[in-house]
Amino acid sequence: WWARLDEAGCRFVTRLKKNTPFNVVAENHVSKSSNVVGDRIGPLPARLANSRKNPLQVPVREIRVIIENG
Repeated sequence: WWARLDEAGCRFVTRLKKNTPFNVVAENHVSKSSNVVGDRIGPLPARLANSRKNPLQVPVREIRVIIENG
């Protein structure tokens, strides 16, 4: 589904699971006065589960933020 969205030129936001491996290939500068605590780019794992290949083989951007309730 994500791969089809990407092929159609869509941009989307999703929430990764805590244990999703993420290989960082680049980090963007983050302002210390912002609630953004991380801005990284890298690929998602080749496999999503034991038998499912990840069809989205492009780098993704991970942005980590602190929200009001923590």
